Amino acid sequence: MDTSRLHWLDAFDPVALPSNHGLERTRGTEEHDQSSKMIAVDPYAIVLPFIGYSAGVIGAYLLSKRIIRGLSSDSFQPRLVVWFGVAGGLIALFPAFFLSIVVGGTFGGGFGEVAGQSVGLGKVGVLIGVPLGLALVLAALIAAGVLMGSLLGRLVHWIWWGATAI
Repeated sequence: MDTSRLHWLDAFDPVALPSNHGLERTRGTEEHDQSSKMIAVDPYAIVLPFIGYSAGVIGAYLLSKRIIRGLSSDSFQPRLVVWFGVAGGLIALFPAFFLSIVVGGTFGGGFGEVAGQSVGLGKVGVLIGVPLGLALVLAALIAAGVLMGSLLGRLVHWIWWGATAI
């Protein structure tokens, strides 16, 4: 057999492939059967993360407000501390949403299931644990970003202007 004229694209030549008429007929009926079925969406899968994220954003706002007030109250340039805090919170926003899904949803759901089983509610605890886990991790991570940004703002203010009060 002369292999000098063979090319890797020859494997994709439809003429060289064997006939698959029976397979095509089955595939067509499967597609028709699947398209006639309605896709069921679990309403809890949409509502619970929305509740968790809403509570997490509100909690992060309240924590961040308290952190910024505490760190900028005795500063000579409170605007600098506030802007650095806001920037730190915005930088932490995307990783906080991602980690709240991965860490908060996982641990919240697991803890909710165990707590629900111990109380006798069964798997209903998961429905409470997932939004709580999302909210707690989201609020904590955004507040940590605001805290780091505010501390960095105070440090920059101390280095730049040589102020005595950090």
